[in-house]
Order: sequence, then structure tokens, then C-alpha cells
Amino acid sequence: MRVIDISQMQDLGLAGLLPISYYLALGLLTLSFLALLFQEKVNEILLGIHVVLFIAIIHGTPTLLYDSLRYAWAWKHVGISDFILRHGYVDTSINSLGIYHNFPGFFSLSALLSQVSGSFSVLELARWGTLVLNYLYLPSLLFLFKASIKEPRLIWLSLWIFFSSNWVGQDYFSPQGLAFLFFIVLMGLYFRYFTFPLHNDGLPQTSQTQASSLWAFGFFVLTFLAIVSSHQLTPVLIIFSSFLLVFFNRLPLKFVPILFSLIFLTWLFYPAADFTSHELAKLMRSFGQLGSNVEASLSDLDIASPAQQLISWSSRLLTLLIWSIAATRIYVSIRTRRQIPYVILALAPFALLLNAYGGEVLFRVYLFALPFMAVFVGDTFLKLFSKRTLIFTTHVFFFVLLAFYLPAYYGKDNIYRFTEAEVEASTWLHEVAPENSLIIEGTRNYPTRHYRYEAFTYLALDYESDKTQKAIMADPVGMMKSWLKNENYSAAYLIITRSQKAEVDQLGIFQGKGSLAKLEQALLSSNAFEILYQNEDAVVFGPKAPLLIPNFYKELDVYDRKFY
Repeated sequence: MRVIDISQMQDLGLAGLLPISYYLALGLLTLSFLALLFQEKVNEILLGIHVVLFIAIIHGTPTLLYDSLRYAWAWKHVGISDFILRHGYVDTSINSLGIYHNFPGFFSLSALLSQVSGSFSVLELARWGTLVLNYLYLPSLLFLFKASIKEPRLIWLSLWIFFSSNWVGQDYFSPQGLAFLFFIVLMGLYFRYFTFPLHNDGLPQTSQTQASSLWAFGFFVLTFLAIVSSHQLTPVLIIFSSFLLVFFNRLPLKFVPILFSLIFLTWLFYPAADFTSHELAKLMRSFGQLGSNVEASLSDLDIASPAQQLISWSSRLLTLLIWSIAATRIYVSIRTRRQIPYVILALAPFALLLNAYGGEVLFRVYLFALPFMAVFVGDTFLKLFSKRTLIFTTHVFFFVLLAFYLPAYYGKDNIYRFTEAEVEASTWLHEVAPENSLIIEGTRNYPTRHYRYEAFTYLALDYESDKTQKAIMADPVGMMKSWLKNENYSAAYLIITRSQKAEVDQLGIFQGKGSLAKLEQALLSSNAFEILYQNEDAVVFGPKAPLLIPNFYKELDVYDRKFY
């Protein structure tokens, strides 16, 4: 850790900054794991220690290295918990981030943990969220796999594949991170208690026991309730999967899909009625637009930097590698009508592609399918190769996984990590800005909405129409003077940070590389703005004097700007 200077991070993110000793440690750990895996008698304790160490290296490294919470979107989750701590309730009718107030289970839990601990703020808890969640995923996946797989070698092979290919960054301080944990537990309960006692050849076609205990069913339903209260997408996947399991006669409790549907609908039309009334029509409009929904999840490689193109290809190739190998075994399973529950659970998440879900749906599909895909990948190797060939091919495969995984997972960290100076600037702004302020942002990628977020309206320049963005770059001083003098707000601010500029430069958004830095320099060179706060990584501008909004502002149709 001492040899890593994160201030030197460039386009390859943390992947380009890690010392050779880091890669050697991961390589030796992988070799040691494989040596244990192919011993005649599988030592599950030692294999478990290896997985624990792998999680510590992968997820502990950024947690210990970075000054603050990783991922801009995690900061707004802190803001919801902060709202609950300050007000003691959620506001289901709130306009800004209202969806979280309608599904507040995760945020209420994090606020409660912060209160109970006494010495840890939600922000401090959030910093450790990824590491803690992955350590919770491990026993949960072990519970799922042991309930459905008899062969220990396949169990541990699948676990390693899961943790070395989960690149999508959904396992952080978030509702979906917790919902995924509950999803794994729910599937483990299904295989442990609620499947038919059919023959099992090592892959899940059966359970070890029938549903014989009332407490197991009660915990089954409570787990689903916890998911419903925290996340709006996961219940849809579970209900769809349960209907498929009933249809293919793999779920003896035929009423479960109906029960789960009633629970979810009750939540939608009572606790989450405000969300449902406002968002249902929007969700229906995007339903079925498969091509555009997938495209919304993918980066535009044509405008990204060469390094980010490499990162994107690493993640795409890793995804294709996992899915293509798993597909060969899924095809065999469908033809032989074996391992049908895993086939259903591996393929059901792809139905989520029918809805856009904010441009993240492809990541959710990958995550929720991954436990079952990992098993099919592992089973492909065990079934396809002789022992000598198996050892060689798994070694090659594991190191190919690492070669794709490390850049895919770490490669955008120059965008995803934030300096202390950025945090200080944003915190200052959120503390001093009066109620009903307008906060204009270069992009949404910076520490924001973590405190008093409900008091402000946010406007991100990179979310404006291309026409408006071009107008801004043509006359940055004139346009920003107009926007900062909007009389609908008690005050207006513009904040530009290091991480915003990194996002623009590396992903090519806004008006391309250097455009946000050019805008910042134009404002710094003008005497038309007050520099209200400035440090080495951030600057906050305010209006210097009252100015009228010019006529061309309306003619350029800049009122299409998107508030959130």
C-alpha cells in the first residue's frame, strides 16, 4: 500500500497503478487455490481461507487506499439515510430521489446501524460497504450451493469464478447490493426446503429435504418482504422466476408466485403509491425496447479515451466469456431436461432487459445471473475435460479471468474515487447553500447529495441536450451568468471538480475531452463570477451581479434542462 500514490492515477484507474507485488500476490493465491482444489480430498476450510483472502485483496485495497467513499451514486444513498436521521421519517411524495423514499428498507437499516453504533456515521459505514457485503455474499452463496450441489469441488470452483468475475460494481453501499444478498439467501432456502426430492447428479435439480418446517417458510416470506421494502426490481425477478419454477414443476408450493405477487402489489399501491402513480407510465413506455435498453447500459466507445476503450472491452469480453461457456452447459441441461431450476435462475434475469431501469439494467442482469452462470461454467470444465486437461485449462481460464477482471473492476477508478479536497468543497456547498438553491454541476460524478439534498435542485451540464451544451461552450460566460441568476431560486452555484473533469476527458461526454476544463478556465478568467470556494481539486462559482436572462437563452431551447 505504501508504494501506491493514488494522486498519480491516470486513465487506467487503479489497475494502472498497482505494483507488481499486488499482481504476484493474486497470482500466487490463485495457484494455491487451484492446487488445493484438485487434491484428491477437498479441504474446504483452506479453500474458504483462500476466498476470504481474495475478497480482502480485491475489495479491501480501494477501501484502504482512497480518502473517501467510492462511486458518486453511493453518496446519494448516504444522503437518503442522512434524511432519515435528521427527520425521523421518509417522504414518499418528495420529488428528488423519491424512489428511495418509497423503498426505504436499506436506508432505514443503515440509519439504524449508524444510530446504534454511536461512533460511526453513515458515510463511514458506507466506505466499508463493498468489503462487508462481499464477506456476507460468501456464506450466503455457500448456503445456496451446498443446498443444491453435492460435489464440493464444483462448489468452490463456482465460488471462485463468481468473485473473480463480478466486475459490474453493484456490490457497494446500495439497495441492490443488499437485495442481492437477500436474493441469494432466498434461493438457498428454496433449494434447501422447497424443491422436489429428485435425483441430483451434482448440479441442482433437487433439494436435500422437502419443505417440512413452518419456520423455514416464514423466513422465506420474511426475506422476500425485506427485498420488497428495499428494492423495486429484485421482487419482479423473483416473482417471474417463481412462476417459471411452478410452470416447469420445480416448485411444489404452487401458491408462492401468487403470494409474492400480492405482497409486491400491496407495497406498490400502498407504501409506494406515490412512486407507482408517477413512475408506472414511464416504466411502461420503456418496456419491450430491448435494443435501446441494452444500449443505455453500454459506454460509447467512439468518444471514450483509448484507455477507457480497453477497459470497456475487458468488461465486455469477460461477460461474453462467462456467458458463452455457461451457455454450452445450459444447452445440454435443456436438452436432457436436467438442472432445470438453475437453468431458470440463470436465464430469468435476462427478462429484465425489457425495461431500461436508468441505464443500469444490463449490470443487474449480469449480477443476478452470475451465481448460476458460475456453476454452469464450473460444471462445464469438470464434465468436459479429463483430469490432466482439466488442471491445465482451469489454470489458463483463471488467469484469463484475472486479466479481464482487474481492468474491468479497477479501470475507471480515476473517475470513481474522490479526493479529500473534492469532498470538502461539496460538503461546504451543501452546508452553506440556503434552502431552495440551484446547484449546477459539470457532471453528476462527484461527492454530492450526501447532506441536505432535499433542499436543493441539481442541474448537470452533461445531461443537457447537445444543442444546449454547444451553446454553453460557444458562450460559457454569458450562459452561466444567465443560469446562475435564475430568479426561481434563492441562490445558485456552479461546482466543477477533478472527478467531473476526469469523467468528461476519459469517457468523452459533455462536449468531449477538455471541454469542462475549458469551461472552468473561461469562468476563472472572467470577472463576472464570484469564486466562493476553491482548492486544488474543486471550485464553486456564484453570480457577481444581477443580470437579465438574454433572449437567445429562450431561443436556444435551454429550458429542456433536466432537474433531479
